[in-house]
Amino acid sequence: APQPMTLTDADIERYSRQILVPGFGANRQSRLRDSHVGVVGGDGVAAYATEQLAAAGVGRVTWWRTKDAADTPVADVGEVNPDCRVEVADGVPRAENCGELD
Repeated sequence: APQPMTLTDADIERYSRQILVPGFGANRQSRLRDSHVGVVGGDGVAAYATEQLAAAGVGRVTWWRTKDAADTPVADVGEVNPDCRVEVADGVPRAENCGELD
């Protein structure tokens, strides 16, 4: 497995409370930042989950919006984690798209 990248000073400041949790530390926070998570849904709950994942330090979130969610806004994660990349895909994830999720 590849070694996680080291945390920047900004990362350490942003996630200091999580890093201090016994058993979590900087290495796991770094692994979280390097992770990719998928969210499936079409309502405010999916948007909220995306925002919370970004706030925790996840580096990339792919949000598959269901067809009845076309008007659901993408979570604005820039304030909670400017380094998190959120991608939006419409429909349901296929098995071939899920292999890259960490």
